[in-house]
Amino acid sequence: ALHPRVTEAVEPNGVSVPPELHLTKTAGASPIVAGQEASFLVQLWNSGPSDALEVQLHDDLPPGLFWDLEILSGDATEADCTVASSQVEGEEREMSIDCDFGTLGVTDMAGGIIIRVFAGTDPTDCGTLVNNVNASASDLGAPLTASASIEVTCPQVPALVIDKVADAEIIVISGPNDDLVATPSV
Repeated sequence: ALHPRVTEAVEPNGVSVPPELHLTKTAGASPIVAGQEASFLVQLWNSGPSDALEVQLHDDLPPGLFWDLEILSGDATEADCTVASSQVEGEEREMSIDCDFGTLGVTDMAGGIIIRVFAGTDPTDCGTLVNNVNASASDLGAPLTASASIEVTCPQVPALVIDKVADAEIIVISGPNDDLVATPSV
């Protein structure tokens, strides 16, 4: 039996109409310069006609960074999500986010769940950060997937060249005991 607040659409022939979940992933900005924050927005909503049941989200975050999240809107809290981290010796740390939202009612995109994931970057992160996310529900067929990427650029550092030229052929260094004579070499 469904919870009294759960909406289930039924066709005239008695067949239940499944929910229609939508999932998007967008980059906060791209390109960014190493040292700036990398961020992605995940949007999840159900356009109905039925409520989506046992809704889950899994987000494999780009490796090597320390990611965090915040729920910006929707019927969800940060307690619905867990951030997991693992690292194999000699390899980059990998992180993921898993969320269990339970029942997701019918809403439009603006009323759906919006999650922002973010991490600081540094010069070791130069290149492309690819972020993949998927969502599923018990009353939905195949899981939904979405992805986005951010290009992290590193400014070119000019080469530093130092030319050393001796300003005298013989240098006399005076000390308390004796004078030292040195001939510079370049």
